[in-house]
Amino acid sequence: MQKQLVLLAFVASFFVGTSVSAQDYIRTFTAEATLSIDGRYDVHERLDYDVGNEYSHGIYRVIPKAAAIGWRREFMGLKFTDALMEGQPTPWTLPFSVMDEKIKIGDPDQVFQQERGFDIAYDVKRVIRTFDDHQELYWNVTGNGWGAAIGTTTFVLNTPVSALPTSAVCYTGKAGSKERACTVSVTGHQVRVEATRAFEPHEGLTVSVSFPPGSFALLAPTAAERIKDVWFTSLSWLWLITPLLSLGISAALWWRNGRERRGR
Repeated sequence: MQKQLVLLAFVASFFVGTSVSAQDYIRTFTAEATLSIDGRYDVHERLDYDVGNEYSHGIYRVIPKAAAIGWRREFMGLKFTDALMEGQPTPWTLPFSVMDEKIKIGDPDQVFQQERGFDIAYDVKRVIRTFDDHQELYWNVTGNGWGAAIGTTTFVLNTPVSALPTSAVCYTGKAGSKERACTVSVTGHQVRVEATRAFEPHEGLTVSVSFPPGSFALLAPTAAERIKDVWFTSLSWLWLITPLLSLGISAALWWRNGRERRGR
């Protein structure tokens, strides 16, 4: 039984999240990102976050550390760089998380009610995917981890002069959804995407932007990044098989103990 509890605790560690009040509401979610020729991706997000009449110290922003590419995971090298509340510097911390980069924004010694504006800045080193006939940015703009609904969502992408977008597609809804309740416009080196409906909790906006092959001269992954690729791929598979392993151990223990009792 002790072994089973340890296994279940390990599995639960992958799902530790942050609770939100039923009153929480993101009135607007606006993100603007800039791609560099080496594939680096700088993002600035603005959230008008309303906690209603509840008292809150701040918010969390959670982004996966690795992107899913087929059966494997690729470490993205994401790094939070700054956070503001109401345009002013505010304390922020990076609590430990196995699978995600997580930033906690807000002063632990102060609380607020109603709506506050939060600005979040971060950069990502490995975000461009390379295929035989094109290169692609595939990015979940909002993430699907918000326990609060989102009113309006807008995303703007600025690309290098040498990387002219050839097409752009957007998706809305829960993870894996193919719904396209959004509009896309491509003007020169800028892509603008707007959701045409509000999002329920755990829904969001994802974009896919294609470029001609060779548009980006990507930095070669370091040895440390390759090791992290293997690490996150292993963790993702472990996440899938651990419940089955736990079930198998439970069945084996039940069968063994049952035989022992029958033999008495």
